[in-house]
Amino acid sequence: MRFIIVLLIAAACFGQARQNVVQTGTVDARGANWLPPSSTFASPPATPAAGSVYIFTDASAVGTCSAGGSSLATCRWSGSAWAAVSGGGGGGGGPYLSSLIAGPDSTKTIAGATHGFATTALLVAVYDNASPRNAIAIAWTVNPSTYDVVITFGSPQSNYYVVINGGVGPAGPTGATGSGGGGGGGALSAITAASGTNTIANGDNAQLWNWATTTSGRVGIAFGETTASTAAGVPYDVQVSTLAGSTATPLNVTNSLNGSQTLPALSITPTWNTTGVVDAALLVNATNTASGAASKLLDLQIGGSTQFNVDKTGLTTALGGVATGSGPPACVVGTAGALCQGEGTAPTAAAAVGQLYTDSTLHDMAIQANGGAAKLVHSTAPGYVHSTGLTDAVSTATLCASSGGACNQAGQYRVDWNFVETGTACAAPGPGGATFLLTWSDDAGTHSAASLPMHDSASLATTSAKFTFQTTKTNAWASGSFNIQSTGAIIQYATGYTACTTGTGTYELNATVTRLQ
Repeated sequence: MRFIIVLLIAAACFGQARQNVVQTGTVDARGANWLPPSSTFASPPATPAAGSVYIFTDASAVGTCSAGGSSLATCRWSGSAWAAVSGGGGGGGGPYLSSLIAGPDSTKTIAGATHGFATTALLVAVYDNASPRNAIAIAWTVNPSTYDVVITFGSPQSNYYVVINGGVGPAGPTGATGSGGGGGGGALSAITAASGTNTIANGDNAQLWNWATTTSGRVGIAFGETTASTAAGVPYDVQVSTLAGSTATPLNVTNSLNGSQTLPALSITPTWNTTGVVDAALLVNATNTASGAASKLLDLQIGGSTQFNVDKTGLTTALGGVATGSGPPACVVGTAGALCQGEGTAPTAAAAVGQLYTDSTLHDMAIQANGGAAKLVHSTAPGYVHSTGLTDAVSTATLCASSGGACNQAGQYRVDWNFVETGTACAAPGPGGATFLLTWSDDAGTHSAASLPMHDSASLATTSAKFTFQTTKTNAWASGSFNIQSTGAIIQYATGYTACTTGTGTYELNATVTRLQ
């Protein structure tokens, strides 16, 4: 009887080349191999049933269900399209593996008829196109009626694969974080938003990100906000820090210019639109628990040599000079440095404040003190006289020129001079001595070689027009001070000379001019 049944089955199976067979119950084929039918995309099956699996021999690439080559691909008919399968699809077969999906996609739906698993108990994974592949963080749902799988990405994804398997098995070991999880070897443009705090320990592995910008105004990488912060205190979008005792510098900014380039190494461009007082466009706030006496808040160098610095006490050092004014002048300073002030209007007067500036009306240094009006800073004009070893009269010469920075401004000036006997004192001075002669112009006209009075050592009770020689040099001296009003014309001096009765009267002359107003 059993033999007859076997023969009937054999006849049914091998007696017909094409036969639809509906099987119920259990078929034990553990000792058999299943050979799917083969076909070509050039001449595909005419009316395949949904779920039919064929091996195509003219696929464009291994596992790709499209024509254009001579590769093998195992493909399943979804009812509308051929989809690649690995090992046969649902119902206990291998997992569904999609072809490369170009994207970019924020969501992706894999139809139930495509992945072939008639269950909601599915395992879904997405991998990037890197080598090796990296997992991308996703969320997914399964429609309980159609078993369509809807995959949701944290940010749009491109160039990825979807793997779907049926049933819920035990959890395996955690794999490497993919591009969607903030690490791995995925595309930088595929990083997804963080869903929690995270720390990555890179060890001694340097990371270098390079750009090749060709678009005008391009920003290589930007950190910003999706919503303006309302957090209390001072939250930071980006912070760079090191641990106590570290030998690393937290941040180093470099650039390399050539030709006629004028680009800054660091550009800080805040926008101020506030009624409050802005703390600073650039804030340095050091916690000085302990530091050396020469510690600096700011040190600007060229070639390792300091040009400008501010120490921790606020003392500022400028190697060259400091230029001030709305249009700071171009200064070429010497080794002593300089304070270069452009001429302008007076600052606003303030009580208990002294302000030094260069006045554009006075054309001189001026000062405002304690809220008062501006006034000149009295200083000696250039070209002062210091003549020694004189034994005769001095011809008319310039004491203060009519030039900028000298005496070219109309106003009041003071002339100061003094005589000293030098050389060998006269044995018999007699009438010997010298006089001081001044030439200047005021609103009345020009005064030529006016002999000015002075205090002479020979008679201090009254002024004299002459400095007199003495038999002892230390007893021979004289000085005078005389105020004039000037139109800004040249101021000149000369001396008169009377010889000693016995001996040669020798003298020294010193003279200066000071602008008073």
